[in-house]
Amino acid sequence: MLDCTVTREEGKGGGDAVRVVGSGSSVWGSSFLVAKGCTMQSGNGSGLMVLKGGKVALDSCVSSNSNRTGWVVVGEGSRMEARGSKADRNEKLNVYVGAGASAVFSSCSMGSSSSDSGLFVTGEGSTAAANSCIIGGNQLSNVVVVEGAFLTLEDCECNGSKKCGWVVVGEGSRMVARDSRAEGNEKSNAWVGAGASAFFSCCSMDLSNSGVGLDVRGKCSTATAKACSISSNQDGNVWVNEGASLTLEDCKCNGSKGDGWVVKGEGSSIVAKGSKEQWNEEANVWVYYGASAVFSRCNMGSSSSSVGLGVWGEGSTATATACTISGNQLSNVKVVEGANATLNNCESNGSKKLCGWLVDEEDSWLVASSSTAVCNTGGNAVTQAGGKIVCLNNCDLGGADILHM
Repeated sequence: MLDCTVTREEGKGGGDAVRVVGSGSSVWGSSFLVAKGCTMQSGNGSGLMVLKGGKVALDSCVSSNSNRTGWVVVGEGSRMEARGSKADRNEKLNVYVGAGASAVFSSCSMGSSSSDSGLFVTGEGSTAAANSCIIGGNQLSNVVVVEGAFLTLEDCECNGSKKCGWVVVGEGSRMVARDSRAEGNEKSNAWVGAGASAFFSCCSMDLSNSGVGLDVRGKCSTATAKACSISSNQDGNVWVNEGASLTLEDCKCNGSKGDGWVVKGEGSSIVAKGSKEQWNEEANVWVYYGASAVFSRCNMGSSSSSVGLGVWGEGSTATATACTISGNQLSNVKVVEGANATLNNCESNGSKKLCGWLVDEEDSWLVASSSTAVCNTGGNAVTQAGGKIVCLNNCDLGGADILHM
């Protein structure tokens, strides 16, 4: 059913610009539709389909409660522009953009799919942009970008999915999100994997119910977050796994129920500048099993039950410059099982129960330059089982020597 006043429609070759398919509508080929105040619903199909180069502009239109997908935009040259419109509460996907099509959404709602995702963009050459949209409460993930597609989000809310908030997966898949929120999703708020890339600016990825805030995994997967909040997530705030890389700048990542930042596996890396990872129930930062980390002007203090910075396993490396790693429940800095760490102009003071610096096992070492480790309950600088600490350039250990145990 097409229930509205169509303000303009064009069709070539004697065909209609708008055709009824089941109870829905479709626009294809050289056809062009401009519609305002339309209700496009289908009991047995999608609400609106734009195919084979068709073009549609919607203003204040609704495609809801279909037993399939609300809006489908497919094929090179096919394009949808929608403003103030709704494609929500559909049985399948609310919106599908694929096979080289493009779409632009402004102040639209794409939420509450009863069995699938809100906005799904797939395929090389497929692009979508959403501004001031609500894409939340979907049964699966709110936003999915796969198989080389590209999506931009600005001032969008993508909260409360039963799965993830944002999913960007596959080589060449990209997403750019600014001033947007993926909060309170059942699994991870944002997941970047399998060679995809993502850029987040001034975004919030807080309060995941059973996952992490930002999960970046897989060789060649990359993400950058600037001035973002990634806090209070259930299993951890940030995970970087399986050869992925992440850059954080001026981010706040506090108060996870698990660990804060976890960087795990050979080839996995994190670079963090001016960021905070504090007050987590487990460790603030772990660098595991051959991963690498570089921290500058970061705060990794006040873990409530574990370490501030832990570097674990042969091949694992961490370098911290001008960082505060103090007031943690266990050791502020712990280097174990053949890992290496370097501290430059860092503070590691006031551990509640253990050491400022603890280096455990042969081939594990820590080099500290112009750094302090004072007022720690279990010793300021401690080595065990052949671990090594080297102090350069007037480190302050509170007048104590390195304790070898």
